[in-house]
Amino acid sequence: MYHNLLFTLVVCSLLVESVSRAADTAERPGLFQQRCGACHEGAGKLAEESLFIVDGVLFGRDSGRDMRDFLADHFGGLTGADLETVYRVLLRNAQNGGRFKERCAICHNEADALARKKLILVDGQLRGRYSGREIGAFLTGHGTRSSEEAHFFERLLRRFTASAR
Repeated sequence: MYHNLLFTLVVCSLLVESVSRAADTAERPGLFQQRCGACHEGAGKLAEESLFIVDGVLFGRDSGRDMRDFLADHFGGLTGADLETVYRVLLRNAQNGGRFKERCAICHNEADALARKKLILVDGQLRGRYSGREIGAFLTGHGTRSSEEAHFFERLLRRFTASAR
């Protein structure tokens, strides 16, 4: 009896963990906000104001430390997949060089907040959460200068957007 109960609990916990991992996209939308948002407004702003890249590696301006090492020690530290995900989010924001801020922030503030609140992935397509509009097509006429720019912003927003459940 005890072994059956233990087995059932183990299977249930594995299923819950598996479902929660599957619910997150590869970029784990909201992880930066969840782990860092109490102190930092957004990954884009943090990257722009406090980080720099040398030979593809992200460093803190003030500390001069590799951000992987810094994140492992900072405010309780990050480990494993969480550390790698936050590092990739910050690196990607630093590589984008403020493009979202330059072109979109006058109306939309932060890309991750916009994506979490207003967008959703449905059958692999990025859509407006409330309008249902296909965002790639929408961006072509929404303040973008070219189809390349619309594609860039669609990919950027897609990273922060959760799939429909």
